[in-house]
Amino acid sequence: MRKRASSKTAELAVMIRVLATHSKFASGVMKDSHAKYFPGLSTLVPYTFNRINMFLNPIFWRVGLNSVGFLIALCRHRFMSDLIMKSLEQGIKQVVLVGAGYDTNFLRIPPQFSDVSWFEIDHPNTQSRKLRIINKHSLESTVSVKYIELDLENEGLDKKLTDSGLDSNKAVLVIAEGVLSYLSSNSLDRLFKTLLELSDEVRFVADFRFPQIDIKDAPFTIRRWRNEFKMMNEAYRSFFSRQEVEQKLGEHGFDGTRHFNLVELWKEYTDEHAPHHLSNIGGLFVTTNDKPDKEFHSMG
Repeated sequence: MRKRASSKTAELAVMIRVLATHSKFASGVMKDSHAKYFPGLSTLVPYTFNRINMFLNPIFWRVGLNSVGFLIALCRHRFMSDLIMKSLEQGIKQVVLVGAGYDTNFLRIPPQFSDVSWFEIDHPNTQSRKLRIINKHSLESTVSVKYIELDLENEGLDKKLTDSGLDSNKAVLVIAEGVLSYLSSNSLDRLFKTLLELSDEVRFVADFRFPQIDIKDAPFTIRRWRNEFKMMNEAYRSFFSRQEVEQKLGEHGFDGTRHFNLVELWKEYTDEHAPHHLSNIGGLFVTTNDKPDKEFHSMG
């Protein structure tokens, strides 16, 4: 991340949710009426270009960088939003978003879950920008949100969550959307160790990138996406196969992991075949440090 700058990739992710809300094809996957407040001037040009292209090009979401954004920033977000609601319905009272960015799920929580404790963790620059926007537009949530400023690459969570009110005697759902790929191996080890110790029942969902996207002959669209992130000083740092990420989770006490290839989400939400060049882009897992139960592993 640029020094003294908020996350630009987080702005791109929320920009895609704005575009999707106005798209006949993508609005069936995700509608986010609050996303419009968060894109900044840095995304004005790509937003305008893509908004026009979206209406002129019938296959807009299936080609180029749009297809990667659809898969990673939209289908992934839909999965995690559904998982949050299913967990709340099952009785989860604590939700932690690691690298929350401009996530707006807290603004869509129904009143019956107003007693849920909600924690958002992100880099101080991104966190402060988000709070300014929330205050400027008087965005209100039915849940109480605690904002924790933290540079995950250089700092550990340590006791910051418990000091902010997280109850280690209650189950907790942890969402890490678009986070793991930006962290070094040491930072991931530190994060997993901390999450394991939050509670006797931690439900953890996150996405990751496959090693195939870090090779020279990766599909052009993937290389362009990867290189644009580098130019933003937010380059991918970690890549895992399914077996490698499961081994790393197991080393830290997480078990009963359920895996998804990201293209499975495209098929689930659109009933269409995903473009071939996306087949090896990344995965998503749902895991727990408790004994897995059928209800939990039926999520998604």
